[in-house]
Amino acid sequence: MPADNDWSDANIIVGTLGNSKAIDLLAEMGAIDVSEIKDKWESFTVQENGGNLIIAGSDKRGTIYGIYDFCEKIGVSPWKWWADVKPKKADELYINLPKDGYTEDEPSVQYRGIFLNDEYNLNQWSTSMGDGNMNKETYEKIYELILRLKANTLWPAMHQYSNAFHLDAENAVLADKYGIVMGSSHAEPLLRNNLGELYPYQQQWLADHPDKKLYINTKDDSGRSVSYMWTDHDGDGNAVDNKEFLADYWRDSVKTNGSYENIYTLGMRGVHDGSFSTNMDTTTALNEIIATQRKILEEELCTDGRKIEDIPQIFIPYKDVQAIYNTGALKIPDDVTIMWTDDNYGYVRQNADDAERARAGKTGIYYHISYYGYPTSYLWLSSTQPGLIREELKKSYDMGANKVWILNVGDLKPAEKEIEYFADLAKNVWSTSNTEISSIYEQNAKRDFNMNETDAKEYADIMDKYYEIAVQNGMDPSVLEKKLKELTE
Repeated sequence: MPADNDWSDANIIVGTLGNSKAIDLLAEMGAIDVSEIKDKWESFTVQENGGNLIIAGSDKRGTIYGIYDFCEKIGVSPWKWWADVKPKKADELYINLPKDGYTEDEPSVQYRGIFLNDEYNLNQWSTSMGDGNMNKETYEKIYELILRLKANTLWPAMHQYSNAFHLDAENAVLADKYGIVMGSSHAEPLLRNNLGELYPYQQQWLADHPDKKLYINTKDDSGRSVSYMWTDHDGDGNAVDNKEFLADYWRDSVKTNGSYENIYTLGMRGVHDGSFSTNMDTTTALNEIIATQRKILEEELCTDGRKIEDIPQIFIPYKDVQAIYNTGALKIPDDVTIMWTDDNYGYVRQNADDAERARAGKTGIYYHISYYGYPTSYLWLSSTQPGLIREELKKSYDMGANKVWILNVGDLKPAEKEIEYFADLAKNVWSTSNTEISSIYEQNAKRDFNMNETDAKEYADIMDKYYEIAVQNGMDPSVLEKKLKELTE
């Protein structure tokens, strides 16, 4: 900004309250009204003054959302890169704002994002993007997409064929630059990728601690023998150092990545999303694990005045762990967010009761639109009905799940419509849930495929029928293909 505060040559002024001299001065002068976004989470306002377009955000992501919201309104799809939606070029741009501009308030759900999982096809494609698979070039495009969808959180790829996210330090540096909150799945406590990080860490730990002994009780997906059981004795009752090893393994992750904006998963399951295994009492073991992880977070992150309650943490009672949670014997601290899950096919298994709704950490949802496992897998062809997504997530939201929403998107690419709909619900659950889904299809067809009114309406009708067939036929791809062909002929 010029020293004389003259921005008469500017057409667009963009900035964040408290971090932009121009925006702060405009607000102080009364040239823009920021009362609706001041001290808010991820909010923005778009206004006009003196012929200038002004985009002001309440915080970093609020400003980014304001920019991308404006971009979408002038014809740039959030899927411009991932779905090859080329924006139409215009020689001139006319902006017709409401009298006082417009403002987007805080999102319905605080943390909203996606989980890349069973990502073999995405992994193979990513290899062509640079050195290695699931590299920073790929993640940078994913970060941008998340922000264009007004989401903020990512659980990165976790399978053994993908490079573990944190093995390349640049991934986290870039996520922080973009303002992406990093987390990890129900099977990856404290940001650890067990399939990529556990074995090499174990080998180094044993080399550094020749006097220690581990109960190496299982194999990872690459067939390597690993120690991943919380216990102080092996199968014969001999003393082992597994607890110390796992605590060091988790602590190393927090030390390495704790300076970034993260959500930390507590608890433990199998080495790769298998059932929790222990030779101790199960409840005792899980309570010890959670207490140890909390202690690590407190010792590593609460040295600058922060309190443990200020650090976002989640506990996900998934599959077998849900049954243990429901006994009421697990000691989950009140500030930790409980994330409910669906049954892997879109039906939420459990919602909060009165006591859980009163928790300081609130509750959230981990939801699938892609699944690989028993009893039936559905990958690549996206077939989860948006109406079901709306019904289940709105119900969960009404019952208090408004802290964290994560969507398992598989390879990401085939699920554009469902991902965007999920993100829209999380951003504004009331407006989105009250909008006819067919009208959303129509608008997106015009935006992404440049369809006219008639074709967009036909497209919406076809998509409605497609999802109806998917539900009726159990998401069998061969049946879907046959019926869809009949529909379009």
